Amino acid sequence: MKKIKRYLLWFFLLEKRLFRKVGFILVLLSVPLLVLVISLISARAEGAIEVVLFAEEPQDAVVAEITDKLLADRSFITFREVGERDEAINLVKYGSADEAWVLEEGFFDKISDYANGKDGDDPAVSVYVRQDSAALLVAREKLTAAVSPVLLRETMKAIARSDFDEDEIPDEEGMNAIYDGAFRSEEIFKYAYLDGGDTADKDVGYLLSPIRGILAVMTVLGGLATGVYWLRDVEAGAFGRFRGVRRIVLAAGYQLTGVLPVAAVSLVSLAVAGVLTDPLREILNSLLLCASASAFCSLVRVICGKSERLSVATPILTIALLALSPIFMGMDTMRAFHVLTPVFYYLSATHDATFLPLTAAYAAAAAALAILLAKLSCFVRKA
Repeated sequence: MKKIKRYLLWFFLLEKRLFRKVGFILVLLSVPLLVLVISLISARAEGAIEVVLFAEEPQDAVVAEITDKLLADRSFITFREVGERDEAINLVKYGSADEAWVLEEGFFDKISDYANGKDGDDPAVSVYVRQDSAALLVAREKLTAAVSPVLLRETMKAIARSDFDEDEIPDEEGMNAIYDGAFRSEEIFKYAYLDGGDTADKDVGYLLSPIRGILAVMTVLGGLATGVYWLRDVEAGAFGRFRGVRRIVLAAGYQLTGVLPVAAVSLVSLAVAGVLTDPLREILNSLLLCASASAFCSLVRVICGKSERLSVATPILTIALLALSPIFMGMDTMRAFHVLTPVFYYLSATHDATFLPLTAAYAAAAAALAILLAKLSCFVRKA
């Protein structure tokens, strides 16, 4: 019991000492500031790409239905309606919009003719683009989703007219009612996380989506900064009387003093931003992030050996963590490196509880490797 009290006292004194470091305070303050700025921008921001709409026949009921559906969409795409075809094209031409969709004259008739197997040279929709991109390819799925119900409905009518006698099928309004009653896409698809949670439970904007991963990297950055301070203290002759297990415990505690405050502030910031999931799992996941990040930073500290080397490595490692961790998107070429970072396990455990023990195993493995390398380094120096 006395040893535990002594270790807690050491931790408190090391934490108090760390809060006198200006660099660490700046890292700590940058966490809520970053969340605040992104939250404010996300609340006011429009989509990542802008698509302008123009309808040659806006008074047509089908055309109005499609444009209203697109304009009501809330996603990373901003839709805006304009009154002239040339205006839509010029907005794309001069970079004020990313793409223009023009619903041509006779839109419904062209869709109906296509459904009935009639050939036509003129398109129902014209798409104007200045420079193609992956985001615009995704945006066109919105166009397909808006137009396809009309095409499917007309296709159903065409099949009914070809396979049944006229007196056996309902009138136009009757067939529309049959289609509207049968086509319910929301009952066909269900989007859920690996833990079974509904993705619709949290309406997180596209700007806030990567904030969790960024804050996890900031937590690791706090550990790396603490590693630099530890090496500087050791080089200045501090902690020289600590040997063996006591030195290992002291080094681990020193490392945690930089990780725990950043993780705590990050957790509170995520709660304020409204992106937390299950509170108990979030707390456990954050504690495991502290353990895995501390072990990772200890391993890096032992490998670097000197404060100057770790100072140079810190910004490089921060960029590498942002690139290698699945924060913004996952790339096949990077998947082999994901398992090397504590951020990967933290992000994976957010919606999949099976990663919680894997995070603990990662922390234990990294800590064991750090201790082994430290002992090997001492042995080499003595030899």
